[in-house]
Amino acid sequence: MNTATLPKIKVAFRKLASTFLERSERGIAILIVKEDGETSGNDYTPVTASIQEVDTGTDITGWSNANAARINDMLAIAPSKVVIVTIDSSSGTIADATALIEAHYQNGRVTIVSETAGDYSALVTWAKTKKSYHVLTSGVSNADSRYVENVNSQNIVFTSTWDSGRTGQGSYARTTSTTKELLPMIAAILSKANVNGASSKVLTALESCTDVSTPDTVVNNGNIIIYNDWSNGDRVVRLGTAVNTLVTFDDTEADGDKIEDMRYIEVSEAADMIRQDITSVFRDEYSGVRKNSVDNQQMLLGSIQDYLDRLAEDEILNNRIANTVYLDADAQRKAWITVNPDASDWDDATVLAKPFQRNVYLGAEIQILQSMQNLTLNILLD
Repeated sequence: MNTATLPKIKVAFRKLASTFLERSERGIAILIVKEDGETSGNDYTPVTASIQEVDTGTDITGWSNANAARINDMLAIAPSKVVIVTIDSSSGTIADATALIEAHYQNGRVTIVSETAGDYSALVTWAKTKKSYHVLTSGVSNADSRYVENVNSQNIVFTSTWDSGRTGQGSYARTTSTTKELLPMIAAILSKANVNGASSKVLTALESCTDVSTPDTVVNNGNIIIYNDWSNGDRVVRLGTAVNTLVTFDDTEADGDKIEDMRYIEVSEAADMIRQDITSVFRDEYSGVRKNSVDNQQMLLGSIQDYLDRLAEDEILNNRIANTVYLDADAQRKAWITVNPDASDWDDATVLAKPFQRNVYLGAEIQILQSMQNLTLNILLD
């Protein structure tokens, strides 16, 4: 049985490794919008909560001009999927929206343009609980999570041509606003960039912005900023370092969510994909199918190691170090101690020779590569 199915398992991992970069650009950008219901006399008919994928401007004629403009902002970036969750502006709740998202998508980046601070707080709580969705917020402080990204509040000016003539918007145009209006666009940018990084991305929709006086401090506090810059002699507005709100680091955290590198969105995205890939193959090819034997554990280990090696070949991981996966003897020993206190005296070889019930305990040491961003150039003249 093992010999017959070994190639299938390796092929599954190799396919995931070979498509990693391509799949990393297929993030789902999800926008929650509020729409007014219908009023007739004293009667009010609320908008029925709904979820819908859109891919062209002609799809968005059913929304208000303000929401159509935001949807168009996302479509202009062209992520893999643009998903709109519509709730009633009076009676709809963030819980209504997230319930629809959970029913249709396993992951995605979720945002909303709202003047209600509680909407962002609700998204933060949801994302930190689920740990599979990322939310993009504004005005949030102390979220301290790699699943929450916050855009710093700054004044912005759209270019005079950005909104003109776009399908479904009528005469709607934006000339001045705040970065809150950029949340749909930035969500799409981050969803499309994923492990390739979005730092320093030019925001062609903007003419200018109000620069932050202490940008390094603001970014280090877990905020995404925008800033005025130059490109080939032209003034542009760029996206700052793509960070999330994680500011408290703990290398001993069991799930790795608080390692310092996780503050960078591209690292966080890559870590999510690696975890999902390994979990997916384990669920499909091992869980409930194979006995929890040492041989089968070693087969799983070898397949994952091959997957990591191929990610290193594509510079997802650092190919100058050994990115390794291993059976975690310490974790397995702790499990045995709960039913057999004598296990505390077992050496690693004894522990690993005795798989614990239905559980497989793995550990890994890898380095996810980040995009270049900062340059220091020292020139010595004779």
